[in-house]
Amino acid sequence: MRKKLLIDCRFAGVAEKKWGSKFEIISSPKLNHLSEPVSCHPDLSLCKIGNTYIAEKTVYEYYKQKLSGSNVICGETVLGSHYPFDVAYNVLISGKTAFANFQYTDRVVKQELKKQNLKLININQGYANCAAAELAGGIITADPSLLDACAKEHIDTLEIEPGDVVLSGYDYGFIGGASGFAYGCLLFFGDICKHKSFQNIKRFAEIKGVELEYMKDFPLTDVGTIIGIDGK
Repeated sequence: MRKKLLIDCRFAGVAEKKWGSKFEIISSPKLNHLSEPVSCHPDLSLCKIGNTYIAEKTVYEYYKQKLSGSNVICGETVLGSHYPFDVAYNVLISGKTAFANFQYTDRVVKQELKKQNLKLININQGYANCAAAELAGGIITADPSLLDACAKEHIDTLEIEPGDVVLSGYDYGFIGGASGFAYGCLLFFGDICKHKSFQNIKRFAEIKGVELEYMKDFPLTDVGTIIGIDGK
């Protein structure tokens, strides 16, 4: 079976050109009720928990069709246009630990997290999954609340400098939104070599035994996380 990646539909063409020989590229849906810059971000409309996917209520049928053969469940929450009402499906998972601002997390998502015996850690950062790149039990982030929470949970963490990630309409995007850990590889949507913390990221990945995959001739861009489908 061909490896699959879920990508922001506005960048699916770029992904197809760069990675189409290695992966089947699946386009995310657009949610018109979200802020335009993040309206197609997969990590806002879909929460991956193991090989179960919780989809935002209005795009459940879309994901059910596109991820045919996968376990797709309909969430209860219809997202709002602005924070914190757009983070109901945005959860960072590292091993058996889940991080989110759980006050705003969808009930079905929390139910599935508990069903899969994950430990729930509440943090201030609502965009938990956007704010961090997860790889083989390690976390790369510039977010203070995540750094503090990971330290308390004894999770290996690399603190990086913020910025150097493009996100239209904002000063900069998140490192997690510009990446995705799939099929044993940490993929970056753009040239991670241009990031101020690249050498530290490279060393951290080497320690974890994780290969980096990136686009050398494209700016590092927050595309709402690269999500591997039925494989990690």
